[in-house]
Amino acid sequence: MYRVMLADDNKFALEYFSQLVDWKKQGFELVNMSIDGVEAWNNFCHYEPDVVITDVEMPGIDGIELTEKIRAFRPETIIVFLSSYDEFDYARAAIDLNVKDYILKQELDAASLEKKLKEIFEILQIKENKNKKVFTGYLQGCFQMASGEIDRELYQEVFQKNCGVFFIEQDHIPCELREILKKETPEADSGKIISILENTVSEVEYTIHIKKYRWLCLCRKNTSLEQNAYKVQSQLQFLKPLQFSSIIFGEMNDIIQLRERYDSSEFTFQQRYFEGSEVCIFADLSEQPNSVSVSGKEKIRRELENGNLEGRLLDQMFRPLFIRGDYQTFIYEIQEIACVLEQKANELALDWKLDCLESTELVTASQIVQWMKKKIAEFSEKKENAGECSSEVIKGVIRYIYHEYQNAFLSVEEIAENAGISVNHLNDLFKKEQGETVGKFLTRIRMERAREILNGGEKMSVVAEKTGYTSTSYFARVFRKYYGVSPQEYKVGIRK
Repeated sequence: MYRVMLADDNKFALEYFSQLVDWKKQGFELVNMSIDGVEAWNNFCHYEPDVVITDVEMPGIDGIELTEKIRAFRPETIIVFLSSYDEFDYARAAIDLNVKDYILKQELDAASLEKKLKEIFEILQIKENKNKKVFTGYLQGCFQMASGEIDRELYQEVFQKNCGVFFIEQDHIPCELREILKKETPEADSGKIISILENTVSEVEYTIHIKKYRWLCLCRKNTSLEQNAYKVQSQLQFLKPLQFSSIIFGEMNDIIQLRERYDSSEFTFQQRYFEGSEVCIFADLSEQPNSVSVSGKEKIRRELENGNLEGRLLDQMFRPLFIRGDYQTFIYEIQEIACVLEQKANELALDWKLDCLESTELVTASQIVQWMKKKIAEFSEKKENAGECSSEVIKGVIRYIYHEYQNAFLSVEEIAENAGISVNHLNDLFKKEQGETVGKFLTRIRMERAREILNGGEKMSVVAEKTGYTSTSYFARVFRKYYGVSPQEYKVGIRK
């Protein structure tokens, strides 16, 4: 909505005009009514309305002087003169000062005021759309260019605007962890976010998508930034399960200073991971912590191998980092530990990838640690169960090999997949129970069967095919390596 202000030294006239139309229905918000010119000027400086409807004759500062001051301070403001007199001098002053209209009070009724407001609304919309497109382009350029490439004089000339600044950050998995966790949080539709804010939160004048997961919001001056941020977060609830937080920077009138402050405040956005999801953070209250070394990777690895790893070890490791808000060390430790856990997950044939729901839930430091504790619990459970069921697994593997050994394409990977465990884990179990690896066991079964077939007098090509070899020469090499003689020599020995 556009903001409008009334000024008239006649309080009855002021009250009458304020109730003459439904301002909101016309697309306006009546932000102030001033009883004289001095009060009107002070209130104009505070509210900076888009439209001023003022009486011409007022004590202290009349409508003409008020308009001159407004034109010097905010020339784009639309001004309408009200007067009880049809004076030529007033009409001429109105023309000289580029006043939108000169209206006689006695001729002003609801219909005529609504008509004027409609005209003004259309003018403001055309002007706003044009200015917004230009201004938005400058803003995006300022935040997307390298700081050294910014034309400081140009941007300071264009950006002559006092406004409140806050950022909307979509809560997301830290970008540094996307590779190790095999997933990233899906980004919200930026066009939808901008549309929601522009159509529902009137205090937000500009919303700019400046990088993945992050939007800059510029608000009208003298509005509560905290309330505006909460309004925005409330409207974005419609995009659940996606979540959004806000980081409040305060009021600013220099875009270059804003960019410089933004560049040096990334740690403030990182603090959000320790504050939680859907939070509101004040940048002025954030302090960048000094990073400390923890290095728990080897301890985690040892405890995993010994089967003694419990979630509370992670709590002990990360509690100091949570207290300090040490994001850099937290990310480093998570990456190191995640590598260990991923390796263990592969050994136990556990799924390490995040599902779609988890990719929108692991958006705080606490949630990430809790997820890792859950994985550790799964490892422990799998390891406990492994002792009970490993014999059954190996029996199944042996049955599968006896059934499939004639398949030339049978591999250890296929056997492990059929058993539902990783190759490394299968070989560890198999060797523990059978004293040899799966590959060696498969070769032994094939060679024993080959010898039996050769004893029956079959040709070598037939023997190779029946024992899972597509190449007769390769079969012969394996046979010689296993028995110390070639298949032909073995057959000659049988005849003797």
